[in-house]
Amino acid sequence: MHRSITRNFDLVHLMWMTMSDSYSAFAIISFKCIL
Repeated sequence: MHRSITRNFDLVHLMWMTMSDSYSAFAIISFKCIL
């Protein structure tokens, strides 16, 4: 059970990293478009 919790945490962490990366790229593109 502890292993599954760790696995789910890794999955959430991976999703969070992907979301944060895409959000950063979107923010940079929007910032460049504004300028």
